[in-house]
Amino acid sequence: MGYYTKFKLELDCPDPDDLQENFEKICGFPIECLDDDVMKWYNHIENMNELSKLYPEILFGLYGVGDETGDIWIRYFKNGKSQYCEAKISFDPFILLMNLS
Repeated sequence: MGYYTKFKLELDCPDPDDLQENFEKICGFPIECLDDDVMKWYNHIENMNELSKLYPEILFGLYGVGDETGDIWIRYFKNGKSQYCEAKISFDPFILLMNLS
């Protein structure tokens, strides 16, 4: 089995020509897979930290939606460092509607 996540990668600047090639070397699959598939990518943090060291001027945003309800997050990577941000899911409070007639 394993835990599946839908990943999406966003960059703060256009892709350098060799980014796709380096992504595949480091991560072991083509970058295009992130847009198409749910996948098991257990070492995404290590892989993305390594990739971000090669492109220290680029801010990478890796979005994830996991198997479990509410498992929605983004992790930012820049120059070998990362920051994790969980989604905050909330509901509006109940508002009692009164009959005004």
